[in-house]
Amino acid sequence: MDEQTKQKRKDIVGWVIYIAVLLAIIITFRCFLMIGRVPSESMEPTLMVHDWLIGDRHAYEEEKPQRGDIVMFYQKDENETMVKRVIGLPGETVSFVGGKVYINGEPLDESAYLDDTVETDCGEEDKTFTVPEGSYFMLGDNREISLDARYWKHTYITTDDMKSKEILIIQFHQLFRGFQGFGGVGKKVTRVGVDFQFQPVRSECFACHLRGKYGFLGSAHTGSIR
Repeated sequence: MDEQTKQKRKDIVGWVIYIAVLLAIIITFRCFLMIGRVPSESMEPTLMVHDWLIGDRHAYEEEKPQRGDIVMFYQKDENETMVKRVIGLPGETVSFVGGKVYINGEPLDESAYLDDTVETDCGEEDKTFTVPEGSYFMLGDNREISLDARYWKHTYITTDDMKSKEILIIQFHQLFRGFQGFGGVGKKVTRVGVDFQFQPVRSECFACHLRGKYGFLGSAHTGSIR
């Protein structure tokens, strides 16, 4: 076999491998995962503008949403996909006193994701929400500007509305922060490689999550969320 024939075979094998890998990625990101881009400040500081999220579409088929979960869901009032944090669970009462969230009359500890100085109000100090069975009360982490369950006409989100549980934050805002300094302060650009990072939501191992749940890495819908 001459060298030219060997090279052609190598090229063919290379293209076959390339196509197979590409197809595997496409299949993976069409069946199990959902990808969303963060365009607003409603979940800061947890989610920053320009960050991307990867969520598990099937997370709530085997388990119920837990308080603190970050979820992508469809919101009827706005007719769009949003991302917020689960605060109130089915059957619970949610109220706001002195800038703090109360669940069933007890103050909610949100120190894991909010600074102690953050105040949560809803315009009516004595307003109490009672979460129906099968529904959830959602709030954004940026309580001053977030459009969430405190203000929606359709206050509660059901599991049918939920599209995915977020399991990975890709912090693209670090990249954009670096580009803002391009042509000015060069150090900001060089820091992109240092600051840019992947952050598993709630310290969950992303790869382990997928391997344990599906046996392999594998789909996604891409779009903006609020």
